[in-house]
Amino acid sequence: MIGKEIEMAILIKEITGVDVFKNSRQREYVEYRALYNYILKKVMNKSLTWIRDNYRYYGKNYDHATVIHSLKMFDVYKRYNENFLPLFNQLCANKNSVSERIAFIDTALKNMSEDNVVKVSDLVNELLNQNVKYEAAKNIEVQAEPVEAES
Repeated sequence: MIGKEIEMAILIKEITGVDVFKNSRQREYVEYRALYNYILKKVMNKSLTWIRDNYRYYGKNYDHATVIHSLKMFDVYKRYNENFLPLFNQLCANKNSVSERIAFIDTALKNMSEDNVVKVSDLVNELLNQNVKYEAAKNIEVQAEPVEAES
């Protein structure tokens, strides 16, 4: 069984035709490596060392500085590559862990229009209010029938 990290690289290759481990400095490779690195770091919580070692394991010469630069450039690439965010959404939208979902929501919010951010904020507020009401209802004490003391 292969790990989720490698499954992500395989999915990127299947969808885009770009092998993130290929030794190439062509723009599309650099950009999709940035996407892959962003997912590894922000969604899967991998360390810079882990990311570097992952590339080296698959034969790609990579170091910490390259990983850091790639992560910094993510926002630039997503602005100019129209396929970037839809691919990110496709890769991350249905993740199971809470941290993966939070990272997805965080990135999605940063890329929404102000109107949509307001709508999401209103929805979150509504959900929080429902949760407070639910928790309050659970905490209402139920009157117990009196228990008679034994003589």
